[in-house]
Amino acid sequence: MGRTMTGSDLSHMDPVGRFTTRARDYAAARPDYPRAAIDAILEGLDTTRCVVVDAGAGTGIMTRQLAAQLRDRATVHALEPNPAMRAVLVAARLPRVQPRDAPAEGTGLPDRSADAVVCACAFHWFRTGDALREFARVLRPGGRLAIVSNERDPAHGATRRLMGISARASGGHPAETWAMADPGALGLGLFTGHRLTVHAHAQRLDLRGLVARLRSASYIPAQGPAWDAAAAQLHALHAAFADARGLVTVRYLTPVLTMTRQA
Repeated sequence: MGRTMTGSDLSHMDPVGRFTTRARDYAAARPDYPRAAIDAILEGLDTTRCVVVDAGAGTGIMTRQLAAQLRDRATVHALEPNPAMRAVLVAARLPRVQPRDAPAEGTGLPDRSADAVVCACAFHWFRTGDALREFARVLRPGGRLAIVSNERDPAHGATRRLMGISARASGGHPAETWAMADPGALGLGLFTGHRLTVHAHAQRLDLRGLVARLRSASYIPAQGPAWDAAAAQLHALHAAFADARGLVTVRYLTPVLTMTRQA
């Protein structure tokens, strides 16, 4: 996996502003999450009344999947501080979803008001300690924290080639290799019962989708020689791996790390 779930977080790299010009590509080409991952997040929760926080919700990819499994009085607070990303989420008008302009480190939610906090492809951008303390504050005792990521699978040929294109275009940006050094040690003594499951996933993209998938990464240059080279390499990847419908399969491994708020 490219970023196995901490080494140091990436919060010093303007995690909010850097996505302003990427919202459209992000919504169009980032993968969703496998149903097994959603089930692991919500396991044992009362989906008719639970309160779930989606921290760093972005354009609402995880938010949408969580909301689809909830009913009645259940609510998702979708926290996204970037206006462009949040605008996509708001425009979707998802049922049982309350978009909020708030960072993970300062949710503005009441103490002990949530049953679960979810971080989907976002945790590496947070100030780790501040975010964990905030999650512990808003979670009820026994509440769940879930850290989820979609990691490209290097064992798959087309995916490995896409990873190489991304790494070269990024100039070795640390987001390409960020890793959680010891998931079991994460939690600052506030969380217990760490459990890691990994789920296979895939998406299928045409050439336009491959371009948008690469451009959705905030650390990929939007223009210039590095982008021109990457675009040419994407065309070659598509020519080599596309099926009869013009689609390239990109495979992922989706780790879900869950832990429980101590009483």
